[in-house]
Amino acid sequence: MRTFIKKFLIVLVSLIFITLGSVNIKAATTTKTIKINGAGLDVIIDPISFNTNGLTLENITGKAVLYTPDWPYLKPNRDEVSVEYVAVKNASGNYIIQSKNSTKDNKIPLNGVILSIPKILTFNYNVGDTISPNGVAIKTYEHAFSSNKGVRIGIDLVNGPSKYNEITYYNRLYGSRTATNKFNTNEIIVTYDNNSNRFKVTGVGKSGNNDIPSAGFVVAANSSPKMHMFNNGVLFNEGDIIELINLEYMKLGDVITRNFTCINGTRFADYLVIYPASSNPTLSSQQNVYGIEVAVNSDGVVIDKDILVQIPEGGFIASGHGTAHTFIEENIHLGSIVTYNATAKTITVSNHLIDQTLYNYQYEANIAQDLVYTARDEMYDVNNLSRALENLATILDGVTTMEGLKTKIYNTQNPVDIGEFLDIKDEIEPLFEQIFFDTLVSRRIESRGTWHRPYETNLTLIQSTLNELKSMNFTDVYLETFWNGYTIYKSELAPYHTIFDGATFGEYEDYMDAFVNEAKKRDINVHAWVENFFVGAHWKASPLWDRYPEWRLIDINGGQFITGKPGGEEEGFIFFDPAHPDARQFIKDIYKEIIDRGVVGLHLDYIRYPSGNQNVSYSTGYTEYAMNEFKQLYNETGDIRKRIKNGDDALYGKWNQYRLSKIDSFVEELHNEIRAIDSSIVFSMAVGPNAAYAKENLLQDWKKWVENGWIDSVEPMVYVNGVSVVTSTVSAAKTIMAKYAYMMPGIAPTYDGLPAIYNATYTDAINKNGAHGSTIFATHNYRNKPELHAIFQNGTYKNKAVSIQDPMDEVLAMFITDILYKFDNIYIKKGVSTTEKRNALETRLNDLTKKHYYNPIDYYELYEALDHLTLELMMYAEGAAVERFMEDIEYFMEIIDIRISRYLINNGHWDLTEEPERPSVYAFEYPKYEGPPNDDDPGSDPIIEPDPEPRKKWPIVLIGSLIGVGVLVSVAFIIRKKIIKPKNKEEK
Repeated sequence: MRTFIKKFLIVLVSLIFITLGSVNIKAATTTKTIKINGAGLDVIIDPISFNTNGLTLENITGKAVLYTPDWPYLKPNRDEVSVEYVAVKNASGNYIIQSKNSTKDNKIPLNGVILSIPKILTFNYNVGDTISPNGVAIKTYEHAFSSNKGVRIGIDLVNGPSKYNEITYYNRLYGSRTATNKFNTNEIIVTYDNNSNRFKVTGVGKSGNNDIPSAGFVVAANSSPKMHMFNNGVLFNEGDIIELINLEYMKLGDVITRNFTCINGTRFADYLVIYPASSNPTLSSQQNVYGIEVAVNSDGVVIDKDILVQIPEGGFIASGHGTAHTFIEENIHLGSIVTYNATAKTITVSNHLIDQTLYNYQYEANIAQDLVYTARDEMYDVNNLSRALENLATILDGVTTMEGLKTKIYNTQNPVDIGEFLDIKDEIEPLFEQIFFDTLVSRRIESRGTWHRPYETNLTLIQSTLNELKSMNFTDVYLETFWNGYTIYKSELAPYHTIFDGATFGEYEDYMDAFVNEAKKRDINVHAWVENFFVGAHWKASPLWDRYPEWRLIDINGGQFITGKPGGEEEGFIFFDPAHPDARQFIKDIYKEIIDRGVVGLHLDYIRYPSGNQNVSYSTGYTEYAMNEFKQLYNETGDIRKRIKNGDDALYGKWNQYRLSKIDSFVEELHNEIRAIDSSIVFSMAVGPNAAYAKENLLQDWKKWVENGWIDSVEPMVYVNGVSVVTSTVSAAKTIMAKYAYMMPGIAPTYDGLPAIYNATYTDAINKNGAHGSTIFATHNYRNKPELHAIFQNGTYKNKAVSIQDPMDEVLAMFITDILYKFDNIYIKKGVSTTEKRNALETRLNDLTKKHYYNPIDYYELYEALDHLTLELMMYAEGAAVERFMEDIEYFMEIIDIRISRYLINNGHWDLTEEPERPSVYAFEYPKYEGPPNDDDPGSDPIIEPDPEPRKKWPIVLIGSLIGVGVLVSVAFIIRKKIIKPKNKEEK
């Protein structure tokens, strides 16, 4: 008995020395049975436990013990004379004994166990024997960390989300904080000591979400019992020296090799294709926009990454789709080193944190410098130039310091140097984005629209929605008014939407009445967003579907709902037949109800047939009425649907022309009939972004509708995942608009899962490529999301704006305010104008407000006055200020010019289909303005007689030359580069 007590006390004292914590002793728990060479053996597994009071050791005297990698010490530390069998796990999950001795100096393998058997027991095993867990769960670890006191803890995960009862290692590659739960996590903070060149514990028992040291790491234990191991004094104390086992403190580089599909050729689904410059003289892969590419220069360095890139001279492109797109997106970055082996068809990617970070920051610093200096030197009215200049200085200083640290890190791998590098990285990283926002231009004249599907069931919610939109400076809302075969007002023709069953809206009659009138209180224009012949889905059909079965659209297979298209596009959707005269009249009658409900516009969506018409298998429209009419018009006979289905391509071409004509004529009829009721209604449409593709695939010839003058405003749905595609799409659409219609492209970056900043990059690209505003899909994507609100409030929507659809007097007032703001805050401060010149300009501009602008003659007079002003610009400013002033005037003049065209067309004075050139505004009589022209003169505006001949501008030019103004500077519009490189996803 005395011998037993003596041995036990030795064990106890030894463990107290190791742990420096309070220790409790308890009787051994239930044993487990393992098998050795097939024979059973009862063992105790890791005889220790942890709770809030510390650790508890089990009495193991005379017992066989199996020490696994979960034993919190490097060695068993057993004082009782024992034989230790060290075993390593094999591929079958058993453990093979590697050594047998009694030295007590054996370390527990991270992928193995130690079987400790007291010599008083008679068991005897040999090297090569097999230990089978026999159902006992034994964890193995790849990584661990140990202390100078013999403690060793296995690590479950490196730089990942903390999980239940696991140990996670965090360094600064994960972020600045561990982001763990404070209530069920204990953490140890470890920092590199530069004097001793060792890692030391600087914090123990810290609840979760701690800062990660720049020259160190954090180890987190999640949930009981493991979290109690990290209580202060149990296993660790401050000052303990820590070593990492099988784990780099911070993995700065890695190499990845995988196969590619081919060299050159078409990039199909999931292909990874190499396009060398040597065999591609156009220096382009010439692939579509549904993938991603990296440009690799002749040194093997990635210098560009985007949807489509140019092949560098002597280099190549790696272009991926699908799974290959994911590989490129996640593993190849600016600054990566990429090579390929044409024989083995392998591509190798080498990444190094220091190299890539510095390469990226040098690259982005150049972009940031260009943004800031362009804004400063070219005198753009950007959001916050002074802050951008301060941040740029910080970035440039930081990059210079990082360049010096790179050399030191390569020489010493010192964690302190790495930490300083990362500290600078973290300091300047957010500054790039801040500079991007601070150098954006927020126009004060543009339409800022958003699509909104009603969800509000009371007045308070409507007010909240509109207040939110107002806070983000939206000017226009496209309110979904007729959708899924229901209306949001109490119609005499269609059912009131079921979401409003039992809902009341205070003093207002119905939802629409409330929304429109509350929007007016906030100076927000409401356009009725309607969906024409699209009336919902077959599993939840509107009562209209059953009421008018003869209107149901029929597909090539005789079905009444859409099914079977790739990706489930339009799956289950139901449509009425655009060819059926009764269906057409019904829709028009609904719209005539709607325009009497206080809206400023009628916004048509789904103004088309169902998509997929390039493929006859997805074609629709085969109703009895349509096929009979088609046969009469095209002198055809037989079963039209059957003939087309059997491969009559010529007939299908005629069928497409017929269906195109049905959509064309419906748009024309709406244009004529709506204008006859209210010529001021803004007639707008959401359309496919590519006009040729929309015509072929959707049977939506919106280019024709614009050129025929039937549309006031077009919203091409540019639902893409790259700013370069936004730019090219908007530019192409702009060439169609001419002076006939406004353009407010639609974007959906948040809906498509892109980073929030894309809302700013896309609207910026839209503004720089000739649009008159932008439209965001849709409110439900940013409702009650402050981080998204901030994108609009700090980006292109920062300044309050007037809509281009607002009364011309209001647009003019904002134009004057905008110009004078720039003189006061930019041009005078830059020394390119004076207070006297600014005041003279204000007088000149205020002269324009002495009358109201109400009809084409008024608009034309304003246009001419601004045109004259363009010849006087150097009387008021010089240098870049003249260029900016010219841009502002020309943009405003374009808005006025389109307003003239729209008035003449919408009021029946101009038919573009018969008269391509716009007639003189003086050829017609217009209503007079009914209110006073200004506060000082309550009389009416005089009737303006036509000029006998065009105005001469020579006197103004002569005055300019006499006072030494000189030659006007040519206008150069600087297209700003982008800080971020957008990811790609298939166009919607």
